[in-house]
Amino acid sequence: AEELVRDAEMGTYHAKRLGGDRIEAFRPALRQHGSDLATLESDLRRALGRAEESDAAVTGARAAHDGGVTVREATGDDVDALLQVDAACFDDFWRYDRPHLERYLRSQLVALASGAEGPIGYTLSTVRRGDGLLGRVAVLPGYRGRGVGRLLVTDVVDALQRQGAVQVSLCTQTGNVAARALYAACGLSDVGQHVAFVRFGG
Repeated sequence: AEELVRDAEMGTYHAKRLGGDRIEAFRPALRQHGSDLATLESDLRRALGRAEESDAAVTGARAAHDGGVTVREATGDDVDALLQVDAACFDDFWRYDRPHLERYLRSQLVALASGAEGPIGYTLSTVRRGDGLLGRVAVLPGYRGRGVGRLLVTDVVDALQRQGAVQVSLCTQTGNVAARALYAACGLSDVGQHVAFVRFGG
């Protein structure tokens, strides 16, 4: 079941790469489509060095933000908050519904960022056989450009490492300048076109 979900996600990322409102079926060749991959062969701490120079500080299992934003593991009680953040961040094509988020809360790593006024962002990720996948980074529009996205990415990479990931991949649209700038600020290197990797250790 986990492999089926991962394959479906790969099909989704392929559709996202192609752009437009479309649906793409998963094909085994997508796993080997190396021309769309970018790699970064560096230590996790060095990769996150630039992120740690920000106002985010990693403390144990979760991160804290100097501006009063905190990140914690989401629970089943957070579904409504996640739905609200998701609806504010994505259009209908990319938006998750309640059943999807409830399933992800049971089977994946979901972290929720909150500020003084409540939930403001979240991440969704998985790890399987040492491969971590950052599938979602969402930050409310009013909080973008204020270090929240960097805090979330720093947190999720650290969490995936603790879960045994030796590599983390993510996918974003080439035209999403803000997202690509965020990942670069967190130490990820996009030397290809669509996916960035960070590798821990040797």
